[in-house]
Amino acid sequence: MSRDIRGREFHIPAAFTEKQFCPNVVDRNLTQQSPLEEALVNLEPAHVGVEGNEAADEAARARLVRENVEVEVPFDRLEFRSIIKERLTQQWQHEWSKDISGRKFYDIKPLVNPGNSIILPRMDQIKLARLRLGHCGLASGLFLVGKHRDGKCQACGVQESVKHVIMFCPRYAEERRLLFIGLNVLGVDLFSVKTLMGHGPNQTERA
Repeated sequence: MSRDIRGREFHIPAAFTEKQFCPNVVDRNLTQQSPLEEALVNLEPAHVGVEGNEAADEAARARLVRENVEVEVPFDRLEFRSIIKERLTQQWQHEWSKDISGRKFYDIKPLVNPGNSIILPRMDQIKLARLRLGHCGLASGLFLVGKHRDGKCQACGVQESVKHVIMFCPRYAEERRLLFIGLNVLGVDLFSVKTLMGHGPNQTERA
């Protein structure tokens, strides 16, 4: 609140306390007085004497020099589910990579990738699972359960594994040739057990 030379009060809005910021408003307040009267304008900081405002100003100035704004935003249900799923998958992957069992299957599928499965009819899924695990009636698998004398291929004299039959055994050379021709038609040019029974040639283990 300001007073003229006769002591009469007139108000200049708090937002316009300096003429340099809004000269038109100050001039308008002054010209409303008589031309013979002289106005006395006292400019005071708006927060002076108001309890708590100095502390608020100090806190605001302290925040200005900080690069990051600290705001705590709680997670919603979907975010919690996503975080839990990611952590469980990481733990699962760690245990699968460090385990000593199931290494034949690990060579085919080193990544756990939950939900990343091949869509096949039920019987084809069973056949693929048996091939991946090596439990499909070949000599090496039968040897493990005491059903074969040495687990070796009769034609080659080496362990008759799924990898040997698909990739190397000369008894299946014609079947292998037809398989590779069919894969070439599909655009697959990298032939390996992982490519044939995994999820494609680009499946590599995370660093």
